[in-house]
Amino acid sequence: MALASRLSKGMKRKLSVAIAMSQDPDIMVLDETFDGVDQTSSEEIVSMIRSIKEQGKSVILSSHSISYIYEVADEVIVMDSGRIVRRIHLPLKYVSVVRFAQGYGEVEQKLKSLGLDYDMSRFPLVRISHGNEGEDVNSLLVNNGLTVLEFRKVTVAELYGDVLNELGVAVQG
Repeated sequence: MALASRLSKGMKRKLSVAIAMSQDPDIMVLDETFDGVDQTSSEEIVSMIRSIKEQGKSVILSSHSISYIYEVADEVIVMDSGRIVRRIHLPLKYVSVVRFAQGYGEVEQKLKSLGLDYDMSRFPLVRISHGNEGEDVNSLLVNNGLTVLEFRKVTVAELYGDVLNELGVAVQG
């Protein structure tokens, strides 16, 4: 019996990545690397993938574990039945998620008057696109009479959920 067969699932995943790395490929393809792996092992695999990228090599990673992909990916390509349905370039910049104390009408009126690009389809959470990372949208909103209860960057998991909703896939919240 091989010694590797006695390893935990997480250790087997780390071993497979280490074996692939030992071949020193320019491009590595990893399939469902985080599937069924505990958090510690997942974080160690993320570290291994970062190491590969720091060497100037490419990694193609197929996974449903969006949270770990975000930590190492430059781009997320969402596919359905073999076709690309969305490309998401990382890191996500210039899109904030904001929760306001005011009602829909008042928020929409104010955002229009400020000339901001926004999406209120998930109200009370509103997505606001803005020009650059240094732009202080939160202060702009507050200084113009809106009460901001939450202000953060949009996550890749939220964008992935959008794609699934567009495809008609039931998303569990």
